[in-house]
Amino acid sequence: MLARWRSSGTDGLLLAAEDDCALVRAVAWDALLHVGETDSDVQPWAAPVPLLSIERRELGFVSRGGCNARIGPIIFTAVPLDLPLRVVVRIGRLGFDPFTAEAEFSHSYTPPEVLASELLEHGGADWLRLTARCRWIAEHMAAVVERVQSQSSLQILERQLRQRAASYAAFAEHLSTDLGIDWQAPAGLEPSDTVRAESEASYIRLRRLFARANWQVSNADPDP
Repeated sequence: MLARWRSSGTDGLLLAAEDDCALVRAVAWDALLHVGETDSDVQPWAAPVPLLSIERRELGFVSRGGCNARIGPIIFTAVPLDLPLRVVVRIGRLGFDPFTAEAEFSHSYTPPEVLASELLEHGGADWLRLTARCRWIAEHMAAVVERVQSQSSLQILERQLRQRAASYAAFAEHLSTDLGIDWQAPAGLEPSDTVRAESEASYIRLRRLFARANWQVSNADPDP
């Protein structure tokens, strides 16, 4: 439930990120690293499905992008790269207790250019909505980083959240500049020159990719 509450569930997710149960920690980490994203087949601002769920004795697993996940003898996914990939697995019967079995998880956030391509493809090349989304993610991640930076048990998570904030802030800067909107990255999390350069290259490729879609929309014949 916390994973579906997005930003309003942040307090609970941060507590769950330190839980003794590996499955609870995994759900919390995945949710925090994907706040602001959504699945392309649902509403634009609906929260993505949690990484793990148990309903009616059925274990569900849904990951997006890079994720390594193993519970007991079952390897759900081994995707170390940031790819536009969604993996869905459902298991009705397990021969072991998932809460006591050894489990391993590693997570990565979705790069802004991947999220942007999904939003533009399914949202009619709406660059203004994309700008709002990237800015919201950067600002929300900055607020979360500020809250976890003093917790030694969450140093790895903090580093990933910080990187996510910087990459989305850099992307939001390019979008805002092109749209003529005044915006600055959150204080203390300004993207480095390297991040800005990488973001600019990705952004230029994205603009070229969707330039044709923009032209087709603007030159479409009106309905008779």
